[in-house]
Amino acid sequence: MAASPPGPADTSEISRLRAENAQLRTLLAALPDISFVLDRHGRYVQVLGGSDRAMYSDGKTLEGHTLDEVLPPGTAAHFREVVARALDSGELQTIEYPLRVADVAALPDAERGSERGQADQWFQGRVLPLPDMDHPEPCVLWVAINITERRHLEEDLRRLATTDELTGAANRRTILARARQEMARCRRYRRPLTLIMLDVDNFKVTNDTYGHATGDEVLRLVAATCQDQLRQSDAFGRAGGEEFLAVLPETGAEGAAPIGERLVQAMHDLGLGPDLPELAVRVSAGGARMAPGDSLDTLMGRADDAMYAAKEAGRDRFVLAADD
Repeated sequence: MAASPPGPADTSEISRLRAENAQLRTLLAALPDISFVLDRHGRYVQVLGGSDRAMYSDGKTLEGHTLDEVLPPGTAAHFREVVARALDSGELQTIEYPLRVADVAALPDAERGSERGQADQWFQGRVLPLPDMDHPEPCVLWVAINITERRHLEEDLRRLATTDELTGAANRRTILARARQEMARCRRYRRPLTLIMLDVDNFKVTNDTYGHATGDEVLRLVAATCQDQLRQSDAFGRAGGEEFLAVLPETGAEGAAPIGERLVQAMHDLGLGPDLPELAVRVSAGGARMAPGDSLDTLMGRADDAMYAAKEAGRDRFVLAADD
């Protein structure tokens, strides 16, 4: 039996739904954030919004392509999982992800090769099912919100919380926390660990003679030089004033001695430029190996004593504390 043609009421309802759909699409198209309609197979059915060209590229060229065709393999696989999770659960999915314009293959080459196209960007994806989408496959709406500025602010705040503003090394709280962490790990696995305390020689004289700006530059140079000399597994930070602390995990007396000597000798190659050719930067350093029952305070105390022994012996040298 043939289906009856739609009556006036049905026609009116269809017209209303089409009008609402058109209004919704117009609204989405005007939004500054970009939105994607994706089907279960990861195909871009429609791209809407993204009117803020300072934040988004024109994504219309993505329509008809799949995630696998335009995105790096790992990113595409992750996005397909999110789409499937949204469709299977019927619930909103929220993720944050990095993505460069240059990594999206279907976008114009001019945009991908531009300075903005090469820059790292972060997005928050809000993904929810579209149950009434006129498409052969189930679809989701993926709203991509550019959160790059927020991420940079978070990174700046995190850096300020953990970094010494003057030298760029870890601040006191951070380096002490790292020292405790490494001490606990080395003690658990019965591995050696050594701390090195380092102090800039005659720093008050430098400040009084050349001024605080020169003193600040000395501290920056000392910190940068020490970090260049240490291993990737080591940790380094400013303990306060002109004192610095190096944490050497997996390092006993034999390994710590050459590192301490290297830190001291590296300062001999420092220079503050043609304006201060006569200013020689020198440091005294003391190391102590972790002993059973050591707390961070007792271990730092022994390293500090060794550092002052180096100063009393004439400065510009490294002294390693004898094991108890």
